[in-house]
Amino acid sequence: MFADGQSVLEVAVNLGISKTAYYEYEAAHPEFADASMRGKELSQAWWERQGREGLYDTTDYGENGKPLQRRAINHALWSKNMACRFRNDWTDRQELSGANGEAIAIRIIKASEAPEAKSES
Repeated sequence: MFADGQSVLEVAVNLGISKTAYYEYEAAHPEFADASMRGKELSQAWWERQGREGLYDTTDYGENGKPLQRRAINHALWSKNMACRFRNDWTDRQELSGANGEAIAIRIIKASEAPEAKSES
């Protein structure tokens, strides 16, 4: 099931169990956890392949030049799907840091105490 791109929820539903039961069984049985990890990798590989194969418009055209079948992927939808399904590998990350990689200091002040407010009065 994972090899066809199914999610944990889909696999659990097909097995007739809840997603919670799936994760509980995974936590209690290391050998199942290993198989589950492999399954999740197969699912991600299936989705990545869909994106790779969908990079190009492979529309088939009839004799009259009209499209018969279009097999292009919706790139925005695919990308969002990947970021939601496979966060560790597909989420855009933006990390902010101050000078020399230090944390950024944030100070919250009342608008009436802001330097701009004082200079206007």
